[in-house]
Amino acid sequence: MSSLAAFRSPKSFLNAIRVREDIPAEGHRSTKFVCFHSQYVLSVAIFMLVFLSMSVVHARDLKWFYNIKSVLVFIGFHGVLIWWMIKAKGAQFTQFPEKAMSTTSKAWLVLQAFNAGLGAASSLTVNQGDMARYATKPGDAMWTTLIGYPIASALPCLYGILVASASKKLTGAVLWNLWDQLDWMLDQYPDNHGARFGIFLAASVFALAYIGVNLATNSLPFGSDMTALFPNYFTIRRGQFLCTVLGICVVPWKILVSAKAFITFLSGYGYWLAPIASIIMVDYYFLKKGNIDVTQLYTSDPNGRYWYNKGWNWRAPVTTIVVLIPCLPGFVAQISTSDLGISLLGKRLFFISFILTYALGCVVYYTLSVVFPDRTGSSNPDETWEQLADEADAREAQDLALLATEERDPSFSSEEKDAGKPEPRAYIAEVLE
Repeated sequence: MSSLAAFRSPKSFLNAIRVREDIPAEGHRSTKFVCFHSQYVLSVAIFMLVFLSMSVVHARDLKWFYNIKSVLVFIGFHGVLIWWMIKAKGAQFTQFPEKAMSTTSKAWLVLQAFNAGLGAASSLTVNQGDMARYATKPGDAMWTTLIGYPIASALPCLYGILVASASKKLTGAVLWNLWDQLDWMLDQYPDNHGARFGIFLAASVFALAYIGVNLATNSLPFGSDMTALFPNYFTIRRGQFLCTVLGICVVPWKILVSAKAFITFLSGYGYWLAPIASIIMVDYYFLKKGNIDVTQLYTSDPNGRYWYNKGWNWRAPVTTIVVLIPCLPGFVAQISTSDLGISLLGKRLFFISFILTYALGCVVYYTLSVVFPDRTGSSNPDETWEQLADEADAREAQDLALLATEERDPSFSSEEKDAGKPEPRAYIAEVLE
């Protein structure tokens, strides 16, 4: 009812989403209020409607969407970049006065930027399995991860720096937000409908890019996790809808009030996900040697292979808590609006939070698994690398060959086999040869 009332009263709705923004300025606290205009509210509503519509489509059927999106986004990004480069006659960095700082301070800034980049990739590090499981072959995701992802991540960052430099030259202010850049472009063409429509198409393409990223890295993994945790209540689609609702409730626009807030968010994101990524990596590559018995993942049998201790692998949460402690003071200092007296070293540790937490997670989880081995058989040291997968592939090949044999030679049907006919598997071996 409150939602209906809000939409029936646009003014009340605008007042309801008024955001208070506290910005530290030269040791003092300045306060301002940011109110979303009606066009922003309408844009968010349209975006969420399209996003929810795409959530209905099964992930295996989204290949066409991502293929089209890749082409359109490539054109849109380069179109905006070229416009700014021509308008500003190239990018120049001389208008950014270099701040005097020591070599050590510069090194920590580089590490902070590197850590923020890892934080942005941390979501894919943890959730890529939710999309990669739809691949045809196990190696299909490798080349896109090793080659495609670094390029697709580095180029937008480079383009953002170039356009921000051009915006500083043209406007006197650094327009680092993509929508601010597009707003300024619109202002240059108050009466040129063709140019304004072109900018609208570019903005639509960027919105499409955000929809694709959000589907693959946030919505689908959340839906998969909720289905695994509460299978009686959730499907993947229901989980995706819940993720969308929660995404609005966390007021994400507050994350984007400044570049510093956004970088802090990215760094913090990786900080919290690094333990999970390290546990998954160590568990799969070093402890289980790539052997996962899928049939045992979905059983509540206390004798199951992955039952651990009453259904809990206590080593994972213990590792997560322990490895988060070293960088926690620095994280608190980053999000705090006042000086908490945290040492410089404590603050700087947060600048390498993903790397440090990931490395510690690997060591702590592996050590706990070796010192306190699981007695339920979740890891079998006698198994070779991906032995279970190879055995499953062999069984599948046998079954397919048996099916093909029965279709081609009815004499090897199951009924006649039971009556004493020749064993089909011997004939299958001849067919495979």
